[in-house]
Amino acid sequence: MNQIPVFMRRSLNQLLRRPADIVVDMLLICIGSSGCGFIFGPNGNWGLTSLEPLILFSILILGLLTTMSALRIFGNEMLFFHRESAAGVSIHAYYIAKFIFFLHDTILRPLIYVTLFYAFVQPYMKYYEFYFVGVAVTFSCTALGILLSVSCNARNALLAAVVLPFVLGGMFSGFVPSMNEAKKVGFMWFVSHFSFGRWALEALAILEYLEARGHELEHSTMSTCILWLFFNGFLFHILAYIVMVLSAPQSRGKKALESFFVWFFSRSSNNKKEDLEQPLLPLS
Repeated sequence: MNQIPVFMRRSLNQLLRRPADIVVDMLLICIGSSGCGFIFGPNGNWGLTSLEPLILFSILILGLLTTMSALRIFGNEMLFFHRESAAGVSIHAYYIAKFIFFLHDTILRPLIYVTLFYAFVQPYMKYYEFYFVGVAVTFSCTALGILLSVSCNARNALLAAVVLPFVLGGMFSGFVPSMNEAKKVGFMWFVSHFSFGRWALEALAILEYLEARGHELEHSTMSTCILWLFFNGFLFHILAYIVMVLSAPQSRGKKALESFFVWFFSRSSNNKKEDLEQPLLPLS
């Protein structure tokens, strides 16, 4: 754990050496939120009947930009990570330091996006409610981008970061096809639980509908949506950490996992041999 401050300090130095990346990220966030808000703003032709497409479109833009930006957290350093892990650097400290350091992005990115979008659209829901959902979406999509960056090479990770948010966030959001139609297909119903678009759309749509009619939202409904978004984020982080452990050369976790599989399959084969060696019972 003593290595965590060292890695956090190095991450800060790397970030300060690339001010252009920060400017481009913030500029894309401003363009995406302002463009979406300007098209569907208060003077646009939309209402409660067209609320779901507006929310889904805005969430997809935020999810796409966040996923693509998260590719740089680990993607550019995997070669150095393999070399340092082979030299004895702690994988746990490395991942935890990156996770803690880039939490500021989870707070700042939705703040800029929601502020501009909220100013243009002026929805009925409260600003802090919209912002909190945006933080949950950013957390989930950041973890998704990290998982892609450590699982694929740079070119494939970039392609997946463009396609996967639209597929996972759009097709499995429950808008088209609807949740009732998705329930008829077990695969779609299962995958929809990991869709940031589904839970963000459900939370924001319910907030807007009830605020427009002067009703209060049930805390259980809002909490379920937020908890699923954070759960998916932590799940993607755990999977990314496992991939990093398995990809690291001379990793103890990798050796332990390989030993477990060897033990498991050898025991399974021994059980099969014992079953074959047992005498058959005579037929009565």
